[in-house]
Amino acid sequence: LYRSRLGSPTINTQKNANAFEKNAVFARVVTTHTKEDEQRKTKEKTFTSVFRAKEVANRKKSDMKSKRDCVNAINKWASNPDLHDNLLQFGIVEALSSMIEGDIDESVLTECVETVFQLSRNLDIRASLVRQELHLKVLDMITLAENLDSVTNIVNCCFVLLNFSDEPGMNDIFVRNGVVPTLNRLQATH
Repeated sequence: LYRSRLGSPTINTQKNANAFEKNAVFARVVTTHTKEDEQRKTKEKTFTSVFRAKEVANRKKSDMKSKRDCVNAINKWASNPDLHDNLLQFGIVEALSSMIEGDIDESVLTECVETVFQLSRNLDIRASLVRQELHLKVLDMITLAENLDSVTNIVNCCFVLLNFSDEPGMNDIFVRNGVVPTLNRLQATH
């Protein structure tokens, strides 16, 4: 299912392969392309994942299964730090923001929080994430996690804010954007 969201995989079609191997998604892929071809294809697949997430999130009545599939795909791409620049270029912050709007369940929120956490650990893109105000999306995720009684997601969002706090000037930004009062309220409540 994950691979189908990114386009059909290449299947090994050797003459001597049996019928099961020819039709299996996980069949060995015969490659004859260069590393540049692989990088281009990876970049295209990352773009496809982010674009699909934005598309699904923007539907007025998007079904929860599609949202789950999309955030799962984005989370898998975010687990590779080498792809973070591509994800940022293709609008990962906007995609995540769209995914947490409207109907949402705990699994969608969890995938979004994990993705944001992985991105926030990358020192090379952290300043760009701050410029795109990802910390404000994290505050929205905290509110959603409180509504869903998901203490784990609240804690993970706080770790994201902690990662962002290393950036120069974040103290002022946190005070200006209401992060400090939110953290005080969380500490008192939980």
